[in-house]
Amino acid sequence: MTRPLFSILAAFAMLTVTATAARAHGGEDHGEEKPTPAATTAGQRSSYGQTGQFEVLVRLDPAKLGDLKVFVADWATNAPVGDATVALEIQSDPPVTVTAEPAGAAGMYHAIATVPAGAFPIIATVTAGERLDLVEIAPLDFAPAPAAAAAPHENADIPWRPIAVGAGVVVVLVVGAIGVARRRRAMRQVVPTAAILLAISAPLVARGHGGEDHGEPEPATLAPVARAGMTAMAKESQFLLGVLTHVADEREVSARIETVGRVGPRIDGHALLAAPQPGRVLAPRSGALPFLGDRVKKGQVLLVLEQTPGAAESGDLRARELEARTAVIQARARRDQAKRELDRRRALEGVVSKKEIEQAELELELAERDVELATKQVGLFGGGSLRRVTVTAPIDGVIAEAEVSLGEQVAADQKLYTILEPSRLWVEADVFESDIARVEEAGTADIRLEGRPNAFRGRLFRLGQLVDPSTRTVKAIFEVDNASGAFRPGMFAEVAIGAGTPREALVVPDAAVIEEGGRRFVYVHETPEEFARREVVLGERDGDDWAVRAGLEPGERVVTQGTYQLRTAR
Repeated sequence: MTRPLFSILAAFAMLTVTATAARAHGGEDHGEEKPTPAATTAGQRSSYGQTGQFEVLVRLDPAKLGDLKVFVADWATNAPVGDATVALEIQSDPPVTVTAEPAGAAGMYHAIATVPAGAFPIIATVTAGERLDLVEIAPLDFAPAPAAAAAPHENADIPWRPIAVGAGVVVVLVVGAIGVARRRRAMRQVVPTAAILLAISAPLVARGHGGEDHGEPEPATLAPVARAGMTAMAKESQFLLGVLTHVADEREVSARIETVGRVGPRIDGHALLAAPQPGRVLAPRSGALPFLGDRVKKGQVLLVLEQTPGAAESGDLRARELEARTAVIQARARRDQAKRELDRRRALEGVVSKKEIEQAELELELAERDVELATKQVGLFGGGSLRRVTVTAPIDGVIAEAEVSLGEQVAADQKLYTILEPSRLWVEADVFESDIARVEEAGTADIRLEGRPNAFRGRLFRLGQLVDPSTRTVKAIFEVDNASGAFRPGMFAEVAIGAGTPREALVVPDAAVIEEGGRRFVYVHETPEEFARREVVLGERDGDDWAVRAGLEPGERVVTQGTYQLRTAR
């Protein structure tokens, strides 16, 4: 009789506990969630408006009613507009007008307005320098945030009544079991049964709390909440990171012949100086040797070479010097003899013919010339004029290479200096024979250097006359103005030669294009804090711009600076 009683009581307890557990949940409704209104920033409300000049974003924190943050950006470039006067007219009843004051950073302003509850449009009057515009902003909800409920006691949500009923049943079961089981063997069954019932009821007491966490609420973040398919970035982050945009527009573009070129000097603007003789390097009268990067003038003395011949050369010079001195002595003897002969014939004038006197005068003149030449030979081989040689600059330019130092011993024909006139340089490129006519017709090219954002214009200087049989190409030389100093001989450059009839096309800057896996994308500025990553199909490249065949519409704003930050934010 004991076991059936225990089974009945246990079943009753389980039914009671089940009902208790169902009631202990707290009465929550787990149906479909109600949608919440979208917000630009988590926990905050925002609205915006834009014109052809300005983009104005107004953000409201419902927890700080009337506290407005205003962001003003240039519509086309997304650059923050600082030092502006911003007046807000909130279209409530009655209207409320406030002036937003600068908030420290460029483009950020702050205002406090007392506005009745409701959603009202705003008209912002923005004055920045000579620009003045009225920006209509969509209605902004000024309703106060829902009042936070009073914090409940830590045990307030526990359904005490059902739990008490369940505990009472457990006690009745235990007492009844003790009364029925009078023998020791029955008691062995009561204790495990009571333990099981207590174990079942204990978790139910804990579950009656409902799982609520009554600790400190987590603070709301200011991270923007983006729509599906969008990349979000707070306006203050855009200003801080320098996210800039460009308006895609249409203009004429032409097809391009693209090739690689190499920068080099002009023939008449390049000079290599070598030592004319062996010697020791001495400084010019200015006192210093020209160094790398120094500008020199044509005819300027760069250095002096003091001749230092070797042993063999010295012996040869001495022998030649002795020969020259001997020649001087012989020439002087002939001159003296010719002079005496002339004096004798003049003394016999009238006896000797006039023609003989003139012959003696000629012989004396020739003898004096021989003496003069012999004396010069002595100076040449005896350490006169060629002991020191000056080296001068043959052109105006800049020292591109300097391979000598003061006191250095150099050999004949050793390289000393390279002088370059860098104001105008050449870019030599190979073009296919099939493109020769188009290159001649174009006459110009856009030349780009690695690390330089802008292209340079080159003028066709010469087109080669010989076709390389292995590559079927000819040399095309373009002359570029190098006043900026961006070009240096030896650099590689991208050469884009305009060819074909220009056509109207939508273009975007090269800085806006992102390449990933053979596909190209741009970021389109959709709303003040949202960007759409858009795949585009590009056509020809014209200078710094790409023609867009698909994926973009005229007037859309593409990001040209800050694309890396947007890629990492998605």
